Amino acid sequence: MTRWSRLGDSSSSEEVARLLPDARLAKAFNTMPFQDLKEGAFRRGKDRWVIYLAGDDADANRMVLR
Repeated sequence: MTRWSRLGDSSSSEEVARLLPDARLAKAFNTMPFQDLKEGAFRRGKDRWVIYLAGDDADANRMVLR
């Protein structure tokens, strides 16, 4: 069962950061199902995909890009 919560002006990432204050967070891949990522991960040229990455910790962002 899916459980939804109202976050007010907060985002889900902000809530995770609040619950895990010592964690380093970066968010990526959240707009595509994992099956699509698996099948199209190595496309080249005009068929390659754009995957958005967000985070305010440069080291965590670099880790996600690996």
